[in-house]
Amino acid sequence: MKRKLWSVALILCLIALLSAGSLAYFTTSGTADNVITAGNLRARLVEQTADGSPFPTDGLSGIMPGQKVAKVVFVENTGDHPAYIRLRLSKQVLAADGSEQLDDAQIRLHLAEQGWVEQDGWYYYAEALPAGAQTTPLLEQVEFLSTMDNSYMECQVTVSVKMQAVQSENNGASALEAAGWPAALDE
Repeated sequence: MKRKLWSVALILCLIALLSAGSLAYFTTSGTADNVITAGNLRARLVEQTADGSPFPTDGLSGIMPGQKVAKVVFVENTGDHPAYIRLRLSKQVLAADGSEQLDDAQIRLHLAEQGWVEQDGWYYYAEALPAGAQTTPLLEQVEFLSTMDNSYMECQVTVSVKMQAVQSENNGASALEAAGWPAALDE
């Protein structure tokens, strides 16, 4: 009887081992790394003379009342995506010794304005500027009026141009409606 019990126990153990070995699960695993890179937004402010050469970084001298100086200002989109563009122009006239600011009304900025819309002191390019394209010029000339008196002799005139750009894709129907314009520090 012991032997029978022992045989039955052995058979039961073998059945248990066989049934445990037949329990199998199919499994697999894997990893996928997807890299998504954001686009870029780059624009370059261009200032040229009438012949297309860069405007001198040290400026011009010897300009007389009644004279006009070519200063052509536009923007190139050097990024990979279209962008909305805006420009702000300002001028400052300092006396020769730098001691006082003179009336800047004696300096006239000749704007082309074709393709530009003025609002709140900014000039917005009217359409999204495609990658690789350039705007039409906003500024074409700076005129020293013939009504200047001797207080303007050897004065220093500074015409400053500030440029900003924001993405146009998924950002409003026009530059005037676009969100994300940087806050101007000089406002």
